[in-house]
Amino acid sequence: AASVLGRSRWSWLRALWAEHLGRAGLLLLGTVLVLVLLGPVAFPFHANAFGKSSASILQSPSSAHWLGTDELGRDILRQTLLGGRISLLVGVSATLIAIVLGAGLGLVSGYFAGWRDVTIMRVTDFFLVLPTLPLIVALAALFGQSVLVTSLVIGLTSWPQTARIVRSQVLSLRERPLVLRI
Repeated sequence: AASVLGRSRWSWLRALWAEHLGRAGLLLLGTVLVLVLLGPVAFPFHANAFGKSSASILQSPSSAHWLGTDELGRDILRQTLLGGRISLLVGVSATLIAIVLGAGLGLVSGYFAGWRDVTIMRVTDFFLVLPTLPLIVALAALFGQSVLVTSLVIGLTSWPQTARIVRSQVLSLRERPLVLRI
């Protein structure tokens, strides 16, 4: 299916693949994603496996531990892959929260003019001027530290930009003569 600009949906990917650096970046990204998603299958030792002796603590990289071990004897590669999975989960879920909330509020604000638009945009302005990092730290301290709380806090503080963009597009589409108003 062709997009509005007359290009195919995946033309940007083909253009990126045609460049040498783009191909290298896509291959690196794919490799990292596969390692992060399939890391526990590829490296089946337990995530919190502590060293049995003092010899397993702070080992340098070797064939047994590709990135070495930490001060508790845990494999650093395994910990990095698990951290990548958590980061990927938080990033995707926070982005989905921000998109759903921002797009919904932007649609309502742009479509229904009047007091709804003014109210939603004033709340959006309020969230835009708040310092995000201290707010995230305060909410995480208040509600605890977990993947769910982190995703919610980041998603709930990242929606105003999306709401503004969606609202501006809806306002632009509302003014076109082909749009029927109900």
